[in-house]
Amino acid sequence: MSLVAPVLLAALGLLVPVLIAFLVRRQRQIVRVPSTAVWRLGARSVAKNRRIRDVRRLLALLACLFGVAALVVAAARPTGTRSDATVYVVDVSASMSGAPLREARAWLARDVAGRGPNARVAIVLAGAEPRVALSPSAPGPRVDEAIAAIAAEADVASMDEAVAIAEGLATATGARIVVLTDSAIESDVSREASKPEQRVFGRREGERDNLGVVGLFTRTPPDARDDEEREASVTLATSSSVARRARLVVTLAGRTVADRRVEVPARGEANERVLLRGAGRLVARVEPADGVRDALAIDDEASLEEAARRPPRVAFLHDEGDGAAAFFVEKALRAAGVTELTEVAQGDRAPSDAEIAVVLREGVRPPGVPAFLIGVEPKDLGLEARVVGRGETRLRSMAVEDPILRGVALDELTALRAKVAPAPDGARTLVDLDAGPTLIAGGAGTSAWVWLGIDPEASDLVLRVAFPVLVGNVLGHLGGASQIVAAKTAPRAEVTFESPEVITPLRAATEPRWRFPAGPATALAFAGAFLLALEAWLTFRKRWAT
Repeated sequence: MSLVAPVLLAALGLLVPVLIAFLVRRQRQIVRVPSTAVWRLGARSVAKNRRIRDVRRLLALLACLFGVAALVVAAARPTGTRSDATVYVVDVSASMSGAPLREARAWLARDVAGRGPNARVAIVLAGAEPRVALSPSAPGPRVDEAIAAIAAEADVASMDEAVAIAEGLATATGARIVVLTDSAIESDVSREASKPEQRVFGRREGERDNLGVVGLFTRTPPDARDDEEREASVTLATSSSVARRARLVVTLAGRTVADRRVEVPARGEANERVLLRGAGRLVARVEPADGVRDALAIDDEASLEEAARRPPRVAFLHDEGDGAAAFFVEKALRAAGVTELTEVAQGDRAPSDAEIAVVLREGVRPPGVPAFLIGVEPKDLGLEARVVGRGETRLRSMAVEDPILRGVALDELTALRAKVAPAPDGARTLVDLDAGPTLIAGGAGTSAWVWLGIDPEASDLVLRVAFPVLVGNVLGHLGGASQIVAAKTAPRAEVTFESPEVITPLRAATEPRWRFPAGPATALAFAGAFLLALEAWLTFRKRWAT
């Protein structure tokens, strides 16, 4: 047991004068009586009650001593070894925004206020990443600030992980767990034998019509005219039981690029595509266009940063004997817009700031740099290429839907010599000759690569307009121009208020009621008062009777 004010224990010295007051007897008084007849009759009964009187006096002494001691210890405010501890798990998913979260905060504030000064309160937020918003603390300004700071997130609630964190806190403090959510949860989210309580803050039936953005990403479309052209895909969803009309506004760098009316099917979704050109902050915002009130505001907007596309810094690895092949490849790189080109001869190292390596000589490609491999197959790729002649170099098929082949026409390609190789695991074949694959792409990030097996010096590929287009597409692919940039949006289940079917719901928590603050100090104070009252009754009983 710990004491808040242990210095007050010095008041236990009051027990000494109390003990002295009981031990000092009053001086006997002499009473004159006219006759001893009545005295003799009462002397016998007084002698019989003397022992009882001594016991009563001893009990009064003990009651007084213990009463005073209890009051002194109560004044020192003992806190005890255990407290009234509660861990609250608050659902902060997107569907909790608005009225449910406001009601949850108000309920939490009332419940904490009714716990008393000796309580301990902890708060765990169940968002995309569960976290402890408040470690076990006594009610006060710190708890009030933590409750006021609870805000919804445009994501789902990681309820299982949040309850697991709460159980860890509860094990250390002996606390109970209370879950505040907008949808009943399964009882098996708890790993302990004792299941947490829950309080459900639902929406009224007329407040469940909602529109929101559930998807936003940009990419380079397959039919783009150049690498600067991008396509934004926006997905809208609704929780309404009837079809909804929505207004979709898309802005790029503050400039409106689309303002459309979209029909969203009942409890379904609709997808819109918008062509973009340029860089900046891309924002997609939706609002009702049919006069129906929107339930959530947190899902009405989504945004991402669309970066500017600039030509990459290229390291060109080739040998002096490559001659015409190196010449045509360099011309194609310049035509693709490359301005920072560093030629790396045999024995030289590629510059450390190179973003893409174009390799025309045999050997190991530079590590940590995406590479365009022309006629060479480094050992680390696992390519097993073989040389084929004119009889097997006729074009068989092309993956025209791939961004690397956008705008590339290879009809009636003439190749006297080429290399073909089976695509390694995880790679994709883009161009097939009669003998096998000759254009293959694989890897990802800094390990991405594109392999071309057609010999520039033994084909008319380098003389075609398709060659610089192909080189530009490969650079865009390796440099990330064709990558998908996705925005963080509210999940569809949160926007449409989809709740899992409840099999065994947890017991709902009751409204907080006023409780007697039965802390150790209060209990000792009442015990001391009772003992002093008992001492007074034992001491003055006889006088009151007379």
